[in-house]
Amino acid sequence: MATVTLALPHESETESVMI
Repeated sequence: MATVTLALPHESETESVMI
């Protein structure tokens, strides 16, 4: 999932949700 988060343009928002 981390790889997908980095690939997304809004990794910041997605990363927050993942954590």
